[in-house]
Amino acid sequence: MEAVFKYKGIEEAVRRIVDEGIENGTSDIHWERQPGEGLVIRYRLDGELEKVELAEEFFEGIKVISHIKILSRMNIDEKRMPQDGRMSWSYKDKKYDIRVSSLPTVNGENLVLRILDREDLNLDIKELGFCDTEWEIVEMLLKKANGLVLVTGPTGSGKTTTLYSALNFRSQFHDKIVTVEDPIEYEFNHFAQIPVRTQIGMTFGNALRAILRQSPNTIMIGEIRDKETAQIAINAALTGHLVLSTLHANDALSVMDRLKDFGLEIYQIAAALQGVIAQKLVRRLCEFCKEKYVPTDEALASLGFINENTEESVFYTAKGCKKCRQTGFRGRLALFEILPITQELREVMGTGLNPIELKNNAKNLKWFCMKEHGRKRVLQGLTTIDEILANVMSN
Repeated sequence: MEAVFKYKGIEEAVRRIVDEGIENGTSDIHWERQPGEGLVIRYRLDGELEKVELAEEFFEGIKVISHIKILSRMNIDEKRMPQDGRMSWSYKDKKYDIRVSSLPTVNGENLVLRILDREDLNLDIKELGFCDTEWEIVEMLLKKANGLVLVTGPTGSGKTTTLYSALNFRSQFHDKIVTVEDPIEYEFNHFAQIPVRTQIGMTFGNALRAILRQSPNTIMIGEIRDKETAQIAINAALTGHLVLSTLHANDALSVMDRLKDFGLEIYQIAAALQGVIAQKLVRRLCEFCKEKYVPTDEALASLGFINENTEESVFYTAKGCKKCRQTGFRGRLALFEILPITQELREVMGTGLNPIELKNNAKNLKWFCMKEHGRKRVLQGLTTIDEILANVMSN
């Protein structure tokens, strides 16, 4: 970062660093204890970590960490176990929620502050970035009366935003909507939200059992993490509820194997699963400085352009200016991969095929892979070929 911070005391230092992070659109602020450097602070901007340059070392790192823990209502005496906390923050007459997590390391406690801007949260699912054909399938999935719809993607890819947007869409049908989350990122008036509290026995599994006795129409599970949660989610989907949840998998087709890893039978998965939305975030080109260029044949071939007439297509690359902090990118955009579970695919799943064989069979079905979505965004001048290769084709 260009800013060099001078400070007069711990409280002012923390405020200035958090304020500057918000001003720059930071999603996370990392406070890390490193030997020989004191307290190192890094902003996560558009998915990339950038070190904050301080006018002097934070030798009072312990006091800084303790101050943040007090603000977020964490136990400052507990330094051996991870903790979660929250705090409210005001900047330029705007309110922010900040989620704080601590992690004990050999060098001392590290903190990560996740900045949540409720006012900037757009819950119109049509504006998340689906292509027209993708939105038709997503809309069809969200209008189902029952079944399991999963959202998958890496950490920080916007899965929770997609789930909340899906619930907002469902609310137009006057559903009874209940969620179980760990933690609750945003609070809503028209959902019944249940926080997981493992210390008192309120696990995902116990919360879901209680929810099923409340006659809900739609259930949102923050994440399927274990066999118990997976089994209850499947059972709920098969007994007249629409269940929405997230799962960590590389792509849409890998979800089947992940569910099998939890001990579920393939016939259960095939019967309950209605569809999968896989997503990743890529950096958006800065509109102020992006430059036209001619990609190499190798770059074009990597995204399948080699057999297409690209003479009239315009491609852009990143340059860098003051508006984008010399990175060439400003903000991020979502790429999606939508897999509806059709009857044909259910029959294929019943044979127990592996993900590669499933992918070969899915080519003949209604399936829109992330590579195709990335190609569209490149042709629209929104991102670069290199961004797609680094974030989508790496798997």
